[in-house]
Amino acid sequence: MRDQVGERRSISRIRGVCGLSVIHPADSKELSRDSSNNDHKTLNGMMVDLSEDGIGFIAQEPLEPYSTVFLQFDPHELSADAPFKSKILWRNPAGNRYGAQLLVSEKEKDQVKTLLKRIGKSFVYDRSVYLPDTNAEGNAYFARYFDWQGETREAYLKQGITREEYKAMLRTKTRLVTVKASNEYHKPSWLFDEVRIRMTTRNIRHASLEMVFTIFNKLTGELTARGFQELAFQNRRGRLIPVPPYIRRIALQIEEDKPSLESVKNKA
Repeated sequence: MRDQVGERRSISRIRGVCGLSVIHPADSKELSRDSSNNDHKTLNGMMVDLSEDGIGFIAQEPLEPYSTVFLQFDPHELSADAPFKSKILWRNPAGNRYGAQLLVSEKEKDQVKTLLKRIGKSFVYDRSVYLPDTNAEGNAYFARYFDWQGETREAYLKQGITREEYKAMLRTKTRLVTVKASNEYHKPSWLFDEVRIRMTTRNIRHASLEMVFTIFNKLTGELTARGFQELAFQNRRGRLIPVPPYIRRIALQIEEDKPSLESVKNKA
């Protein structure tokens, strides 16, 4: 499968779109779900490949081949009932990359399939941090994150709509209007860092929609920032109009799963 800048993912195998925690035993102790916090260490990581049988990931510290670990996906991105037990089968020392077999029950296999489907409904955009992105201290200037949000949505627009639809957008002078935008900063990005931006949509209404952006350090898997935009559309006279059909179509392709009534009741 191609792994290029700016693409939608298939749902049979997924590459590099979310962070995770790697939970492993301290002092070579056997790991179990009942272990106390004193019995294990938790490392930040990033998933780089996921299928129904196995997972490829990056960890911040070395792990032993054939050891058992639990992998917990970032709860803000992909909530799961519990971490997935996995056995490390190989290690590439360059970048602390690992491949592991998922040791999951039948119920957990269904959760993995759900995760594959959920991750597949996203758009991923990669970019590097260059000198114009940074401030005097060498980290990315806070306003640049809003530029990256714009780059990502434009890359998705370029990929998703046809040339004829783009011409119609220009001919009718349909304008995309940013109503709201925000960004939460978690870790700084530095000069020459590689960042990965995952974009989804939510709250797709008659005349507006929201885009959600999650930004990771591509090499370490650390969460860098989260942000969102609310978008609306205007005609040539500046009046609000319904979301154009071609925009609605591509927005639905990466729409986040809506919470079920049961999950809402449980949270209440």
